[in-house]
Amino acid sequence: MTIKHFLLIGFVVLGFSVQAQKKGLTDHRNIIKLNLNTDFDDEDGVPIMFSWEIKTNKNQSLNLGVAPRYFKGNGYKRSGIGLNGEYRFYISRNKTGITGVYVGPFASFNAYKVTNNYGNGQEYTYRSNDFRGGLIFGHQWVYLSGFSLDLNLGLGFVSSSNSNNNLNTPYYYNERGGLLGRFNVGIGYAF
Repeated sequence: MTIKHFLLIGFVVLGFSVQAQKKGLTDHRNIIKLNLNTDFDDEDGVPIMFSWEIKTNKNQSLNLGVAPRYFKGNGYKRSGIGLNGEYRFYISRNKTGITGVYVGPFASFNAYKVTNNYGNGQEYTYRSNDFRGGLIFGHQWVYLSGFSLDLNLGLGFVSSSNSNNNLNTPYYYNERGGLLGRFNVGIGYAF
């Protein structure tokens, strides 16, 4: 993402935050969202996630998501599914329910089927899995109409592994691990 993208997102957030929420009138228990989910190491061509946030306690919620995963290019194809979970603690003093500033842990699991021809015309297929976990910090606005806007940043780790049924493949097993940056924008409907 470029500076222009971050500035545009900042102005959109500022515009929405000008419409202040009235205390106690937005005490919704559920939010269904469509998220633009960007893990900074990902190469997914479809970085979207569908999620459902459920209020679990006074200022706590569980956010569960499912994400289709697909990328194709230069003889390489990766497809699969991702599952995501977050437990959020809302820490805004003047807001109730699942709105305001929050922090919490996240975990996700992605399973892929990968096909690659390595430029030699023969296809090799293998499975790849990764686990991601860490902490998020964000803000969610829920308006009287039910419209919601959710922005968060996160930092965590990623660990991946590959399994291969083609024993003669030239594929280098790039099992990886390390730090992971994350940025998410979600829009949804609260009820």
